[in-house]
Amino acid sequence: MTKQIELEILGERRLLVFNNYARVEIANNIAIEKEDVEHPSSFLERVKQVYEHNYLLLLKMIIYAGHLGECYRRQDKTDLTKEQIGEWVADADTSVLFDVFNVFLDSQGVNLPEDKVTGSGDSKKKAKPRGRKQSNSH
Repeated sequence: MTKQIELEILGERRLLVFNNYARVEIANNIAIEKEDVEHPSSFLERVKQVYEHNYLLLLKMIIYAGHLGECYRRQDKTDLTKEQIGEWVADADTSVLFDVFNVFLDSQGVNLPEDKVTGSGDSKKKAKPRGRKQSNSH
């Protein structure tokens, strides 16, 4: 299921598209076997492992993959590097990052209850770990 979100990255409005191109890009970056890309439970389990290791690195990867998903579907070349996305993620507002994460999850068929994803950035951050411990310090 294709989902998209538009946001400002490095001073420019960008459309992130979570489609098959983005899914394969994520799979390539999280070292998932080609066969497992088509199995949602295997794919999401590996995403969860990366999230537990470092959720910001996962978000960097997801944002870059969404950017590539838009570029590839339009047959354009990307004008952003992973490093530029990483710099943007390092300083981005947490609520924006988790808006992106929610759209990505929705594109994978994972829907969180509305009360878990509304409100301040902190409440969104608390909803994501789903049992994992995480600090709320900024």
